[in-house]
Amino acid sequence: MKQYKIHKLLLLIFLLVLNINIINAQENTPVSKIVKVKKDVLCQIDFTTEFEAEFYTPKDNSEFYEIDKTNSGKAITINTKQESLPPTILIVKEKNGKIWNITLEYKEDLDPENEAETNYDFADNTTDSKKAVNTITLTPTMEKKKFNPQKEYIPYNTQAELAELKKLYPDFDFNHAPPEQTVNLAVTDNDEVFIYDLYDKRAELTTLAFTSDLIKIICENLVFKETNGYLKLLIQNDTEQEFLTGNMLLSIVRQNGSVLKLHPGSISPKQFPIIKPGFQKAIIYSFKAYDVADEDDLKFEIHDRFQKLHLEFKIPGTEFNKINKN
Repeated sequence: MKQYKIHKLLLLIFLLVLNINIINAQENTPVSKIVKVKKDVLCQIDFTTEFEAEFYTPKDNSEFYEIDKTNSGKAITINTKQESLPPTILIVKEKNGKIWNITLEYKEDLDPENEAETNYDFADNTTDSKKAVNTITLTPTMEKKKFNPQKEYIPYNTQAELAELKKLYPDFDFNHAPPEQTVNLAVTDNDEVFIYDLYDKRAELTTLAFTSDLIKIICENLVFKETNGYLKLLIQNDTEQEFLTGNMLLSIVRQNGSVLKLHPGSISPKQFPIIKPGFQKAIIYSFKAYDVADEDDLKFEIHDRFQKLHLEFKIPGTEFNKINKN
């Protein structure tokens, strides 16, 4: 009987190890995707983690493509240099173990103005339970609460204060955007004077305000210039702790449920603000402008740098179009 129990235990251990190996093999099975490209059109692919990428074929690809990573290290940009391309497979290996086999195919009628055709989101956007993210939907409000205006983006200036900042938040580099922040490098919005002037303009759209017990956001302005839109948001910190502004994203949620992510061309200020309790600070989010139906919504999401707080609100398409017409 004792020998039987030992054999049974060994069998259970064997089956457990076999199951683990099967799961690992499934996780590391390459996922095949097709990405459409066109000469002189910048395409972007977003992944979940940092990664390494190499061409399986052709090995010598420098005359056909320009490949680069974004600042976050979690996205790759591809600029195609020729119209006649050889069969091309790009292998991407993420730090989380996921492997992608990406076939690049030429598309003559690819629309460079359509972000849905130039931006590919392969990231796993499901919530990681280990991070215990607190998702809060801000609700529209007509009530306004006065907050102190904050002059500095980062309210730490002296050497002693900067040393304290490093001590408080050793894992963050406030001179750069959060690593989770995605960008759309195809958006051209280098008119810094225009953005600077917009930043200094007084509030014009204070009817679009959204509130929660923690953070309040007022849409101060939404303007359009050429093919770009600029959304100015006033972030108000109603907590007893500093709010470390993190990554953000604007999306169009179509009536049929499909989502078009409007990755920012830029976010101003470049130093994402640390907002003190009881204070407020504005940001400007630039994006490629698209037609929005009255039945659609614009969804804005913003995190804190710790990735513990996720705030979101929606602007109805009817409100967006009223502003756009004016």
